[in-house]
This record gives sequence, structure tokens and C-alpha cells, in this order.
Amino acid sequence: MARLLFHTVALVLLACTGCVRSPRLQTWRLVKQDSGHLLIPPDVQSPDVLRRSLTVDVKAGAGACPVKEDAVGMRAKRKRVQLTIAGDLLAKQPSGWLTDWGTRLESQHCLRAGDGMKVATRVAESVTVDPGMAFRLLRPDDWRTGKVDLGPQTRLRVLSPIWRVPGVGMMTGPTSVTGNDQHLTVTSQSTENLAGYEKVFYAVVPRAGVAGYMIHVTATERYSTGAAVEHPPQPVVNFLKFPAEAAFFRLFYESWQNGFSALLVGARTPAELERQSEILEASGESASCESLKQQLCVALPKEVAVTPMIEVTVNGKEVLVTNPATVASAIAAAGEQDPKSVLPRLVVDKPWNGRLTVVWFDRADAGILRLRLGGGEVISWK
Repeated sequence: MARLLFHTVALVLLACTGCVRSPRLQTWRLVKQDSGHLLIPPDVQSPDVLRRSLTVDVKAGAGACPVKEDAVGMRAKRKRVQLTIAGDLLAKQPSGWLTDWGTRLESQHCLRAGDGMKVATRVAESVTVDPGMAFRLLRPDDWRTGKVDLGPQTRLRVLSPIWRVPGVGMMTGPTSVTGNDQHLTVTSQSTENLAGYEKVFYAVVPRAGVAGYMIHVTATERYSTGAAVEHPPQPVVNFLKFPAEAAFFRLFYESWQNGFSALLVGARTPAELERQSEILEASGESASCESLKQQLCVALPKEVAVTPMIEVTVNGKEVLVTNPATVASAIAAAGEQDPKSVLPRLVVDKPWNGRLTVVWFDRADAGILRLRLGGGEVISWK
């Protein structure tokens, strides 16, 4: 009888090989709706749930918390924070609203330094939304106007030339520019004065015990003509060096006829960063670090390129992907030229509540390839 039961179970399992499996609870679920795709959090059973409550394990600060917020209500009690989230109202908030909200809670000492972003992230990952909405609320990036806020998970790649003789021109002959509103490729011919170039990678990480972030070098690669790649501990020039009081950062790409490729502005508080940004934007074509009286501002020369990136793991290896990034662009960055070809074997793990959690998706739907990445995801198909 037992042997017969074993064969019966085996036949059932074989018959179901290749069946479409229902998404399990405790996974992210990417589902297609008439209006597009929705990303359902692991602890939400139905996409119709727009309002919910949850608890975040962070200690309350010494200050008072806001009495009421329409989109997110909060009560702080000792080692826990109770949140009431209205997803429908949250979706109507402007870009960067959640980051500003979390930072404001820290500045009011409702939350301890460093916990504002943790709570803001839990809000963003706890309601069923269009996959891009969480990024819009957490990252007020505006690529079309050239403004990018730097925060957790941001990596920066700075590419700069190495001169034989400083001050002598880099390029000669005609120059061509191709691309779109997010990526440009400039092609020209270098002079013999160009001895090589240097790639410097930076990470933006939380400061210890206080609000805000710091920027530090993580790796340097030096390429010289006819020589092996070097990995010195520090770059020839650290273009992104800021005083210790700088805690919040915004990158401005050149949109005027100035002598720089980008400005990186630092500030002590988010409010100060907004004031500095308003001054720059009001300066128009004359915008420069001089507009800010040189306060916590770095101008990158025209021959230096800075690119915001995020770090993900693809097939067991760390990969840097140009931001904004998707699953497809991460797959391509790892060397696979046809991302759709890996759909039958693709596995995507996305951070949720401090741990990696698998994303369930319909393998007949390529929507997973357009899923935005925020950094820390793990992607595999091998």
C-alpha cells in the first residue's frame, strides 16, 4: 500500500512538471493589471489592500512626533514605531516626499539619527504600487533637468584623464555626440598628451550616529598606455572630497554653457540643500560654485565625467549598473545581450524588511525585465 501511494504521488508530481505555479505568500508578486504592472509586498495578500498598519522596530527619539499625516500616520513607543499607511494618498505625493518625511522626523528628534530612511523605506515597500512609485517617493531624481540626489545604495564612477603635461589640450579633430536625454556618447581623437585615464568609484553611506551620509572612495583603477592596470589606494585627484559637516548631496549636470561638466553640492541639512539648489537654478547660465560662495560645492572640470550607479549581484558577481537601472539593464551589464532569453530560468531577489525576498512573476510576461532596481538585488539564471 505504501509503495502504491509513493508511485501515485510521483505520478502527480511528474504530471505537474511545467505547470504554472501560484505565487506563494511571503514573496514579492509582480502581477499584470489593465493599467500596467503592480508589485505586491510579501505580507499583503491582495492588490486591493491600499491602507494598512505595520510596526517598525526602531527606537523613538527624545522629541515629539507629528500628530497627524494624511499619507502616513505614526505613533512612536519606546523601541517600536506604529505606522498607518494610506497607499492611495501616498501615490499622490511629490517626488522625494518619503525621504523628506523621514529626514524631517530625524530633525525633530522624533526618530534617532539614521532611522528616518529606514522607516521611509519600510513605508515604500509595504503597499501595493506601480513598481516605479516607490523609487519616485524615495529618490527625487530629475534626469531631464539634470538633478540627482545621492543617498543609500548610490555608487559614483568618476572618469578623469591623466596628462603628461598639465594644461595642454586633450582632444583634437572633429567631435561627434550621440545618445538621448539620459545617456550621451562623445567620440573624438585624443592628443599625445593623454597618458591614460583613471576610474574612481565612490560609495554614499550613512554617517555613524548622526543624520545624513558621507562619500568615500571604494576603488581606483588606473589605465596607462602600454602598462598593466594599477589599483592604487587613492586617486591622483579626489574630486569628491567634502568637509565633515556635509551630510546631504545633490548632483547637478551641466545645463548651461559653463566651464564644468557637473556640480556636486553638499549641505548640512535637507532644508539647506533645497536653498542651495534654488540659488543655483535662479543663477541660470552663470550658475557655479561661486553662486554659492564656494560653500560645500565641487565643480567637476569638463574633461571629468561622473556617473551615478547602483550595485547589484548577477550570477554571484557584483555588477555596477547605470542609474536608473532595471532588471534588463543589469542582465545586459553582466554580458547577456538578449535579456528575454533568460526568462525561463530567471530568479530575482529584492530587499524587503531587511532581507532578500524572491520576486514571483509570470514567465510568459517580460514585465519583470522592466522592474526598477534600487540596489542590493540579487539576479541569477545560471
